[in-house]
Amino acid sequence: MATLEARSGRLDEAEEHCREALDLCRQLGNRSIEAEALDALGLVHTRRGEPERAIALHEQALTMKREAGDRVAEADILNGLGEATRAAGRLASSIAHFEAALAIASEGGLAEQRARAYTGLGHTLDQQGDRASGRTYFEQALNLYIEHDMDQADDLHRLLADR
Repeated sequence: MATLEARSGRLDEAEEHCREALDLCRQLGNRSIEAEALDALGLVHTRRGEPERAIALHEQALTMKREAGDRVAEADILNGLGEATRAAGRLASSIAHFEAALAIASEGGLAEQRARAYTGLGHTLDQQGDRASGRTYFEQALNLYIEHDMDQADDLHRLLADR
């Protein structure tokens, strides 16, 4: 729920839900859900323009999910880490995180995470000034979003139309 709130711009509500989930998970000792709450809180901080805090939260979540061997969650968190490092201006790190997410998502058949990684790579390369390569990644993401009937297709269609 917190992730949906963060993506729709309701950052205060998202943060409150993340903090409540963190408290409960820590009381119960549920590290898996705690990692997911940390990842969602990282998204909130990225959207708030606080990428350094987001990076720290995503890194904590990533460590926990790697310890548990949760590759599906690892791809999601790596994408969040890619977004946060891009927001912090660490473009080489951002590319590395998106590429790692893409590798995991590709081997696991995770279409949404593949598309998210392609979108992230598109934005990062665009930010580096390589608009042609950025567009190629955006088009790959768009194809996946359309193929799997995901809502993000509309946003990416608009982005590509504006270029």
